[in-house]
Amino acid sequence: MNHKKVLRLMQKLGLQASIRRKRRFNMTYQAAERVADHLLKRNCSLKHSPSKKT
Repeated sequence: MNHKKVLRLMQKLGLQASIRRKRRFNMTYQAAERVADHLLKRNCSLKHSPSKKT
């Protein structure tokens, strides 16, 4: 069938195509999901950072 005939039939029957919307991702929500629970409850305080020179 020609696309014009399909358009005419859809208009006659009152049909309308649904438009797919672009998904928007909420990064703050996803970042909150990735944080693991503190199960071991260890005290990990450092006197100096290992990434910095002393």
